[in-house]
Amino acid sequence: MNSSRRVTVAALVVTTVLSGAWPVARSRADPVTEPAGSGTAATVPAVWLGHEASFVYMGQTTYYTCHGLRDKVRYILEQVGARRDDLKVLVSCTATGVGVETMPRVQIKATLPAAATPELLQQLRDDPKRELVARVRGEGSPDLATEQFPAVRKVVQFDGTRASRVEDGDCELLESLVARVFPELGVGVVEGSRLQCVRHALPIGSVMLRLESLHAAPRPDTAPKSP
Repeated sequence: MNSSRRVTVAALVVTTVLSGAWPVARSRADPVTEPAGSGTAATVPAVWLGHEASFVYMGQTTYYTCHGLRDKVRYILEQVGARRDDLKVLVSCTATGVGVETMPRVQIKATLPAAATPELLQQLRDDPKRELVARVRGEGSPDLATEQFPAVRKVVQFDGTRASRVEDGDCELLESLVARVFPELGVGVVEGSRLQCVRHALPIGSVMLRLESLHAAPRPDTAPKSP
């Protein structure tokens, strides 16, 4: 059992393979990231946008403990650009966090960069909840001009290798995220990806997922310095 506390059940190979192809990413200790498109991606003005999503994980090959599933989902969401400070992943637990969970419900609250288009900015201005939250926090009236920051569109690649934190055994979990979570967060699946999850078996190479999303650009004082 690795650090994600995943338990895999191996039985007779069942040839139930996902139809269709979805983007997959290359992972080692952390996944490979690259600018979207060719060359160096240009920055765009962005704002932080909150999202909520949920799903019930019904894996037939890989099972997780409550904490293991929470940590795995958190890690994946951080890699696609979710802000760590206010990222919340709640997992319904029936085994007090010790044993594996068979059908846990996962609830997500995440904040990710979104392009500051005129339509989105107007939508935020018209949102009464936003003004109320700012007052409760003692922040005064929110200023969309000062809240904007540079962001860059990147592609994150998970390839399911054992050396990475997202392995072939996480194929069914990635299925759920692709179907129920990533569309809600504005995370897109890039052409050429695939998830080929075989129930009750772990074929090598079943995960190749490439995900495109906006990421906050490094601040000048934190950007890597050239030698």
